[in-house]
Amino acid sequence: MAHTPEMRDQNPMCNARKKNGDKCRAFAGQGTSHPGIGACKFHGGATDNHAKAAIKRELTKRMIVMGEPVDDVSGIQALLQELAASTGHVGWLRQQIADMNQDELGTPYGQTVVSMYGTERDRKARIARLAIESGVDEKAIQVADAQMMLLGQALSKACDTAGVETKLKRRIGAALREEFAVIEAQPKSLAQLAQN
Repeated sequence: MAHTPEMRDQNPMCNARKKNGDKCRAFAGQGTSHPGIGACKFHGGATDNHAKAAIKRELTKRMIVMGEPVDDVSGIQALLQELAASTGHVGWLRQQIADMNQDELGTPYGQTVVSMYGTERDRKARIARLAIESGVDEKAIQVADAQMMLLGQALSKACDTAGVETKLKRRIGAALREEFAVIEAQPKSLAQLAQN
């Protein structure tokens, strides 16, 4: 198939080295089950290993949506964010596996998903262990307590500024304490996250 310059500009190329040393000018994944990703059929793209690698790249792209860099993140926040992200990835991959039948699990796609599931579970366990060893649970509780205290002070000042009566202010405070008690009764600790 003849490729126009526009097609070459809009689509990735195979770029594998040919015997003469030139780069392959076929489209990435051309003639394979993974068009647009990896090597073309002339350079091994149709083999199971190339198919699995292409599937892994595509799954990784879909699984992880990169956001803007965050400048002011603490070590605790970074560990907790990574643990939460990894837990989400494990859940997503687990659902992908649950949605497949036995025949689908035997395909390169199914095998890749199962492999990624195991890898991501290991990653989650490593992050959880590191966070527990670093005392993140205790530090996160201290931060949450400090935030609650600041929230209570801010709410009290806001009530004063708005001219809320003392009786109503006490009722609001009691209602807030009840809500906080419900939240505290259902903690999501790192140990619980690691077990999922």
